[in-house]
Amino acid sequence: MVKGSNDAITLLLKKKEEAIKKESIKDRPYIVVENRMTQGGAIDGKKPVLNGRMVRSERYKYCLYDLGEKREELYDLKNDPGETINIAGEKSSKEILKQHRNYLSEFAKKYKDTSALKMLNEINR
Repeated sequence: MVKGSNDAITLLLKKKEEAIKKESIKDRPYIVVENRMTQGGAIDGKKPVLNGRMVRSERYKYCLYDLGEKREELYDLKNDPGETINIAGEKSSKEILKQHRNYLSEFAKKYKDTSALKMLNEINR
């Protein structure tokens, strides 16, 4: 580990905690983040790059990607803070999944995020 990197991590966590305490953030029912990830090694000579969106509500984290068989992930951060159990396919999570899809749709329409709208349309076929 690089000397001083613990100080940097501590500072980032402190800033995050301060930001969460601000009223403007507490009033939001969710936030949306764009993410791009290179997954593992090459497949047919190409490294796949996933384009996705993450919706974070107070308790849940929902992810949607443009590639893959299982393109949706949903985690209950209260009961699974390590994000080890994807509950997107569970019947008991159907309404929570729908709510987070709606959050993403609302965001995508408001900010003209055509990539997110396309991903949502593809999973709703």
